[in-house]
Order: sequence, then C-alpha cells, then structure tokens
Amino acid sequence: MTAQYRIKHASTIPATPGVYFFSSGGGSASGGKIVYIGKAVNLRNRLRGHPMLEKASTLDWQECGSEIEALILESRLIKKYKPKYNISLRDDKSYAYVKITDEPFPKIFVAHRAGIGPFTSSTELRVALKALRRLFPYCTCTEKHNRLCLNAHLGKCIGECCLKNEQRNTNNEKLYLENIKIIKDILSGSRTSIIKKFPNTFANIKVLKEIAGREDALSELQKIFKIKNILNRIEGYDISNIQGKFATGSMVVFENGYPNKSEYRKFKIKAPASPDDTLMLNEMLSRRFAHDDWPRPDVILIDGGIGQFNIAKKYFSPVVSIAKGKQEIFSTTLPKPIPLQQLATNIQRLVLHIDAEAHRFAIGYYRRLHRKATML
Repeated sequence: MTAQYRIKHASTIPATPGVYFFSSGGGSASGGKIVYIGKAVNLRNRLRGHPMLEKASTLDWQECGSEIEALILESRLIKKYKPKYNISLRDDKSYAYVKITDEPFPKIFVAHRAGIGPFTSSTELRVALKALRRLFPYCTCTEKHNRLCLNAHLGKCIGECCLKNEQRNTNNEKLYLENIKIIKDILSGSRTSIIKKFPNTFANIKVLKEIAGREDALSELQKIFKIKNILNRIEGYDISNIQGKFATGSMVVFENGYPNKSEYRKFKIKAPASPDDTLMLNEMLSRRFAHDDWPRPDVILIDGGIGQFNIAKKYFSPVVSIAKGKQEIFSTTLPKPIPLQQLATNIQRLVLHIDAEAHRFAIGYYRRLHRKATML
C-alpha cells in the first residue's frame, strides 16, 4: 500500500516497537529501492506525520519484540541497504558505533567512528550495552588495580581483567572472551535468538520512554518549521557574562532529541569586554563553524531576539531563535515568528530543554572563570 494510504488507515499500524521502511518505486523491505529506514518504540505514533511521507511512495514495517531488538535490526538493515536519505542526512561521525579493543581482556565503548554499527542513537545504544553487561559482564576500567574493583564486587566484570600483576585463571579468561563474542554477535544481529529473549520491561525504562516522546516532538518540530533534514542533531547556543566580563559561550548537542554531553563544547570569548551579546555570539559561531572536523547539525537553536537571529543565519541555516521577552520563536524557514504558546506541549518542552541546557552549560563555565579570577 502507498505511504499516504497507510497513514490514513493508521489503526492498521501496530503500536509496538519496530523498524519501518520508506521506499520509492514500489520497493519494500524484501526488495526494491528502500530510501529510508528508521526505528520506533511505537510504530503508530512515530509514523503519523512523518516527513518522509512526502518523499516516499510506499511504507512498510517489521515489528520487534523490544526496543533493543529494533535498535539492532535498524543498524543491520541500514548497513545492508544503505538507504539514500539515511546516508545523505548523516555522515560517519554522526552515527554511533561500538568499538572493541584488541587486548587480552577487550574493552567495549561507544565511538563515532567505524566499528560495529551504525546505530542512529548513541543514548539508546548505551542503554542496550548497560543491559547486555548485566547478562554478559565485561570490564570498563581505564586503569589497573591492586585489588578487585567495585564492578567486580557488583558482578559487572570477572575481576581479573583489571588487576595489577594478576594470576590469570584460564577458565575466567575464556569466559570473558566468550562474553565479548556474544555481545559482538548480538550487536551485529547474528544472534537473534538471544535478542528475542530480552524482556519487554525495557519499554518501562525512563530514558527510553522519554526518547519515544522526543521522537514525536522532533517530527512535529520539523514539520511546523518546514525543515528538510530529519532532526538527528540539534545544536543549542548561549552566551553568559556580566557587562562583558568573563564572557563565555556554550554549545550543547541533542541527538535524537536527547542530550549527548560528550559532544558539548565551551568557548572563552576573546573579544574585548563589552556587553554586546551579538558580538560574542558572532565570535562563537565563527569559531564553531571553522571546525570542519565536527559533525554538522541539522538545525541550530540560539537564545536571543532578532539581533542574535540575524547573526546566526550568516553561519548556518536552518536557525531557530527564542526571543524570551515576547515568548516568540523565529526561524529562517518561516516568514514570521511563532508564539511559543502556539506550539504543542512536547515541542515546547524539547525547545526549552535545549535552551535551558545551553544556558546551564554557559553559566557554569562563566562561574568557573569568575571564581578563578577572584582567587588570584
């Protein structure tokens, strides 16, 4: 059935976790030209109003038993089909991958370079790894210890993996390597029987519930502001200073609607002290967008009125700006501002969360510089 027809008959779409496929030319998951693959904790909610409905001719989906199963299936299928819009909207540095180190007791960590993947949500991937670690313990220690670490006492690793001058037990080493192999196989999608045994209680994890709500907010935000790109990465910016002194800037990053603090960046403003927030914003954005090695955002959000808005759009588009005094939102994609109160509650929460997080990060750096100066 066509994409539009299926959405008109939304009751036929299951309200379960799963992976969905948008195709052109009558394609499907089993063949044809798939142009976009995504996942959802609730397929029905996610597909209503999805921006790809305007670009694709057909829609299909595959139900999964849990969010983790959907996460892993999505990764495997994106790698297999390389859909046009998945590839064009993100580069290798924007996806999350799982890296496994090459050492006697390998470590597992999340990276933005090649590895097992790609995974579209680093937050959900970390939740999955946390769950896997409870079943198949592995070491995350960054240094060796003289005694068993806390993780060993909690049963999260076998203990010997991070001891200094350890007397290795061959059986334990084999068990550890088997755990690593199982995790690698699960994340690669080759041990589906294990994935399907994961309980649906993962649906009750607070983080995943919040992400599910954010997925809907991202789709609605993209539709209202007429943004072409799917909003996988949003960057928020703010300035903090007192009369131009100890001026700082912040960049926060939200991936799939959730903060990724490892991507946050802070800026010490170098311009002469002046209570001119637009001048400071200009400096920060010029420095940020000089970094070609940083992943590109899909939209940037700034705190400020028309002055800050005009500065920001010199460096990037689309821009969304919050004018606090009038409670209005400007966008480079709209002819006039929108009152904040006109937006749905979940969109307001997302926008205000990004804005508040940028403010918190900026003022935290400002206070640190101020304290340091007063101690001299």
